[in-house]
Amino acid sequence: YPGWAPVGDPVTALADALAAAAPPGGHVGLVHAPAYVADHQVMACLARAFEQRGLDTSLVSPTRLVWEAGRALLVEDTRRRPVDLVVRFFPAEWLPGAATSTGWAHFFRGSL
Repeated sequence: YPGWAPVGDPVTALADALAAAAPPGGHVGLVHAPAYVADHQVMACLARAFEQRGLDTSLVSPTRLVWEAGRALLVEDTRRRPVDLVVRFFPAEWLPGAATSTGWAHFFRGSL
């Protein structure tokens, strides 16, 4: 294909592109289906790449995120921790089956 070239290392390319959307030292929520080992491995690989770029990461199920005023928050025991960037590796058609209190529609619209 004229004008196109291989990306090289896809993990590096993806991590660089996504990290550019997060503030320096920001918190990234990596949303996946924890029951699927292969999905967890993909997100753990991406987490390492983000951490090499100075970002804090959390590997989470979509039910551990809530949305308030368009902002994602990670529910950790009794506290809620802001998330600066959400990366979803979770089938879209499964999201409506998640608890409606999570505000899953914000994965598609209405978030900051």
